[in-house]
Amino acid sequence: MSDVLTSVMGGVLRLLQAGGDAVPHLLVGVITAGVAWAIGPRRVRALLGAEEGRGFLMASFKVWLVGLALPLDALGVLPVLPILTGSGVRLGLVVMFALSAPLFNPLSLAYAAGSMTLGLVATHLGLAWLFPALVGWLAERLARVWSAGDETHTPPLASLGSSDRATRAIRAVGWSAAGAGGWWRDVAWALAGTILVGAFYPNWLMDDHTGQGDPTAPLRMAGLTSFYLVNPEKLVPLLAQAEQKAGSSGASVVLTLLGVGLSLGLISYLARVCSLRLALSVLGLTLGLGLALAQAVHGFLPTRSSEYDYNHAFDQMARPPVSENFNTFFQKLRETITPVPNGTANPAAPTGLGMLLAIVVVGTIDRRRVQARRSEDSQNEAVVDPDGGPIGGGGWNVIFPQWLVVLLGGLIALGVLVGALYAFLPGPQATLDAIGIARAEVASFGAAEARSDRLVQLHAWRTALGRLDWGMRLRGQRLTPDQVHMVRTILGHLDEAIARTEAGDDEAAMAAFRQANLLHPALRTAVLEH
Repeated sequence: MSDVLTSVMGGVLRLLQAGGDAVPHLLVGVITAGVAWAIGPRRVRALLGAEEGRGFLMASFKVWLVGLALPLDALGVLPVLPILTGSGVRLGLVVMFALSAPLFNPLSLAYAAGSMTLGLVATHLGLAWLFPALVGWLAERLARVWSAGDETHTPPLASLGSSDRATRAIRAVGWSAAGAGGWWRDVAWALAGTILVGAFYPNWLMDDHTGQGDPTAPLRMAGLTSFYLVNPEKLVPLLAQAEQKAGSSGASVVLTLLGVGLSLGLISYLARVCSLRLALSVLGLTLGLGLALAQAVHGFLPTRSSEYDYNHAFDQMARPPVSENFNTFFQKLRETITPVPNGTANPAAPTGLGMLLAIVVVGTIDRRRVQARRSEDSQNEAVVDPDGGPIGGGGWNVIFPQWLVVLLGGLIALGVLVGALYAFLPGPQATLDAIGIARAEVASFGAAEARSDRLVQLHAWRTALGRLDWGMRLRGQRLTPDQVHMVRTILGHLDEAIARTEAGDDEAAMAAFRQANLLHPALRTAVLEH
């Protein structure tokens, strides 16, 4: 009975954690889907390089670049997929977008540039293009062979019922949030996969340390993370730690390509719009190619020390703690869904979820009003929209009242702002943990042979410390005057250490670092107890 209870607790906590992490990305995904719907199929195909006659290789670069620009995760891409297929984007590019867009975004790339070596960043970026492109190309070939050219069963996009571009865009966001294309079912499947792994956590896969010399590390990581919905914001710190502590580079590749990029939601979508056979084939291709690429780079990337405990790191980054004790369970449940003083919870989750639900309600009301009006005034369907699909006549804009436009537009803007701020300004606990990694790395470097590495970590420390105050203010907290003084003092020492390192005065640089290092434990204690 206790094992069953522990599994249930783990599944519930993992569901709430995955859902909370995904809310900002889902908001961005709904907005992206709405904008793509509003601009029309022709412009969507041009943006992704999916025009007639363009080769898959060139189009794949455009899809990869668009995915890099969007802060999406494996759940956030699901609202976009029906819009892409409905716009006539070829199946291979849709699959590639679903696998590549979650991997990196501008915020995670900026973080990676300050915490990872150039070689590791370039390798993962290259694989973030190569792997999804291969899977997409093969999936498209299989679909053509099995379906005799009829790749998808997705109907064309419905008319938005307005010729005004602003109204079209806002209406499309609301309709996308209301479940256009059936993407909520795919989200349910994706969450089901992560619940199962959370409930039946395969500890035996990661019981041992998985260092660079362990050839089974990529396979074991695949068994642990393939359906786990690892949040992309948690990926870069884990990759940086693995690099610094000689974690398996192959396991890191699996964590990126399969842990962040793959979800059962994509498989569910392909089963709906194509066939179950194609969906399962894409799943097999994704797992097989991901493991093959991981084994190819396993042991290739340089590392700095001897061993890395992936089990402990993965527990920290992705697995919620569970307990057979109900009091502990409800404490963890409360920390998962509400703000707590040390900032470890995600207060953006309930706020963002409320915004998403509000957009769903408004979009559903508007969609039903438009459908009712169309059934009464079907002759307006004769007007053709040059961007694809019929549009309404002169009286259609009246259906979408101005107050509804303002309400929905305000909710969308607020959701984007809150999501961006929470992604860019982490809580104090996460900030202090990142600083701890940088401190440890600087202390381990030699005097002259690691100046570039030392500069990277000093800048990472300074950047994180500079965001501490604003990250706390966003969560309803503030630094006390004494804490502000400590922060400014540490920043002064860090500036001195950076300047001395750049000038080649290693002895003075390390002296300034030691002064900052002495003050940090007191600041950490004061902030977490505040």
